[in-house]
Amino acid sequence: ASYTQVREQVTLADIGLPQQLELIDRAELVIDADDFLTDPGAYLEALCQRLGLPFSERMLSWPAGRRDSDGCWAPHWYGAVESSTGFNRPDSRATGGIDRLPPHLRPLAEEALALYATLAARRLVL
Repeated sequence: ASYTQVREQVTLADIGLPQQLELIDRAELVIDADDFLTDPGAYLEALCQRLGLPFSERMLSWPAGRRDSDGCWAPHWYGAVESSTGFNRPDSRATGGIDRLPPHLRPLAEEALALYATLAARRLVL
């Protein structure tokens, strides 16, 4: 639903789920944003431990503004990122069931949920 706020037409390839499934066999783990945002500090600590990296509290906050690494999509997609200074749960507009989507997006959402389930089964759970 959030993707259609920027682009009128959307495909599964546009949102990246098929590409993520192609990459899953190369990845050691999957990170689910909802899991992560429940407790970013604990999640980052566990992730760092699993990857053999040092954890720092500095990972949990940053200065607002653009970064050189943002790339060409920043003006179109990163407004909330540029104003953020730490991790926050997404707003409630992006949540809800398939029944809240416009009818023409529901079949796409059903396909996406099936792909998501495959990814979710491989996610890092604390």
